[in-house]
Amino acid sequence: MSRVPVIAIVIVVLLLAGLGVLFWPSPSAPGPAGSGPRTTVQSPWAHRVLHEWDAARARCWARGSDRCLRRLYLRRSSALAADAALLARWRQRGYRVVGIRRQVLGLEVLAASRKRLVLRVTDRFAGGTARPRRTGSSGAGFRLPGSAARTRVLVLVKQSDGWRMRRVASR
Repeated sequence: MSRVPVIAIVIVVLLLAGLGVLFWPSPSAPGPAGSGPRTTVQSPWAHRVLHEWDAARARCWARGSDRCLRRLYLRRSSALAADAALLARWRQRGYRVVGIRRQVLGLEVLAASRKRLVLRVTDRFAGGTARPRRTGSSGAGFRLPGSAARTRVLVLVKQSDGWRMRRVASR
């Protein structure tokens, strides 16, 4: 398979699953008519939760570990299914993806409690590198390009061992 289709596939799926390294919150657009005004909530706590979750996900991808990835999502999460399927495709091609970076352009807290966090996040894939899984492999690694910004609603649930992603929905 040529590099162009592989790169396109990884960008699409990585966009579905949120990874944050840089956080630059900005005001978000108002909700649908009749839903009342929406304001951006500046929440260092929510930023930290998202950043830590994204960093853990990037480590799982760098290891190429399904088991690691499953610890970040609730069992029946469709986002887990999509993320695990993409990770498996990269492994089948003999690559692991390292240095995944996301740039968060806006973060709005829609609901928050000690056990549940609902965020509207506008972010973009800022890059990463696909490297051969085996050292000394004949295949060369390559950089993954950034993408356009996209807005999604993320639902995270607090478990005894940390925050898990329940849902990722396009907005």
